[in-house]
Amino acid sequence: MAPAVPHSNYGRLARGEAAAVKADTFADLALLYIERHAQPQALCRPRRAPVRVYMGGLHRHRVAEIERAHIVDVIEAVANRDGTPLRQADAVLVLLRTIFNWAISEGLAARNPTEGVRRRAEPTVKTRALSDDELVTLYSELPRHLDEPRWIAVRLMLLTGARMSEVLNATAGEFKDGVWRLPAERSKNGHAHVLPLPASVQRLVARALELSGGDRLLKPYSNSAFRKPFAKLSLEHFSLHDLRRTCASGMARIGVERLTISKVLNHRTADRLSVTGLHYDHHDYMQEKHDALARWATYVDGLTAGGARVVPFRPALAAG
Repeated sequence: MAPAVPHSNYGRLARGEAAAVKADTFADLALLYIERHAQPQALCRPRRAPVRVYMGGLHRHRVAEIERAHIVDVIEAVANRDGTPLRQADAVLVLLRTIFNWAISEGLAARNPTEGVRRRAEPTVKTRALSDDELVTLYSELPRHLDEPRWIAVRLMLLTGARMSEVLNATAGEFKDGVWRLPAERSKNGHAHVLPLPASVQRLVARALELSGGDRLLKPYSNSAFRKPFAKLSLEHFSLHDLRRTCASGMARIGVERLTISKVLNHRTADRLSVTGLHYDHHDYMQEKHDALARWATYVDGLTAGGARVVPFRPALAAG
């Protein structure tokens, strides 16, 4: 296996020296991506640093010279490692694709060499969404195990359909006049997203900002800060991303049109399937998105009003 990035390079990031690094080699580009875009807490944690562990074969290559064949070599090396599941190779491919997309948006690369590289594992379609009864269980049990900021984060994911990273890394400046404006660089598909928030969700945002007292919506949390509390619930096989699926499924269940649901989730597939959506329909769907989220929030409120008041918040719990 190709040599990994020396820990000393990661130390440069920890000391804040990445600003002076130019993205000449892939190692430089990866360090800039981690510093400027990825969550800082991922630094120097081998289990969360596939850049360091799996991408050694790319580190000394100049960014402009990396071809699809180089990407395939890295992915195949991961896929052929003893005891490594194929989904790990796919995760590395997704991260590489994300890094190069970010580099293009920042003017650090002209193209994405991961285009056309296939995934190694068979794709699985996840179907887990909470039923109405399980939503009541979530609201009645989870406040026992979370402090108030994390409980707000969970509800924001559920009520807006936003991804975990979108909520946990949100800044105060993204919220203005009852609208959440997610910049393109924080969006999974690279497209800015504008979400008009109903009054009840606006109150959650205001409370989160009050508690954080800074430029962030919430203080930095990792996935593990939610994993342990979730494991204590009576819900089976439940994860944070299921909240997004629950939001979409719930809106469909109460009669929201699928195109509007796609707009709420910032999915663009529905637009690309038709000439009308691609070339002619330039409506912003702000009213439709607002109405859909308001209906969903009202539905969840009515469903869980009793359960939401069963247990008071635990004060000042440490994350994790």
